[in-house]
Amino acid sequence: IAREAYEFGCLISIGLEEIEGFERHFALVKSCYTDYAAVLPESENQQQLQGLNLLGLLAQSKIAEFHTELELIPVDLRENQYIKFPIKLEQYLMEGTYRKVEEAQKQVPAPSYSYFVSKLSGTVRDSIADSSEAAYESLPLADALKMLSMKSADELSDYAAMREREWEVDTKNNVVRFRATNTADLSVPSKKLIIETLSYAKELERIV
Repeated sequence: IAREAYEFGCLISIGLEEIEGFERHFALVKSCYTDYAAVLPESENQQQLQGLNLLGLLAQSKIAEFHTELELIPVDLRENQYIKFPIKLEQYLMEGTYRKVEEAQKQVPAPSYSYFVSKLSGTVRDSIADSSEAAYESLPLADALKMLSMKSADELSDYAAMREREWEVDTKNNVVRFRATNTADLSVPSKKLIIETLSYAKELERIV
């Protein structure tokens, strides 16, 4: 009964978009899954909640914790649809293949995953921003807005300030400057990155 109550608490917390509540209830139900595995029958919600926990860590960019939790899941269970979903997303993020992230977002294994998937879009936006400022000295304002799925220069300025990014959003010349001088050895093909991220941003707008 306690296990079911904790599982219900996890799902209720996600429904209310309360990450701390989810994490608190998952910590409790996790002990049931591990400490009483030999006593209790396997819960039909176990893989769903374990996968949801992985997705939550991913959405919060807690990559080290993601891998720590993943190591606790038997290898033979990692092909389960609930576990496999966040594993695939993590691989796509590490590869920088944002188009695959977009495609995977259309195939959430359960409605409970929707909140963290939406939150993950913010993580992807940060990844695009990191790639952009690493690859370019500046970009046309219109391209930067499309790449980051934003609607106005003010929104872009607010984002840069919140993330403590040293960007200059120049509305007079319609350009975004990422740094004063371009001294980096660029390893990301500029044209390819533009095409990939603009395409992704368009799809992201449609989905979320």
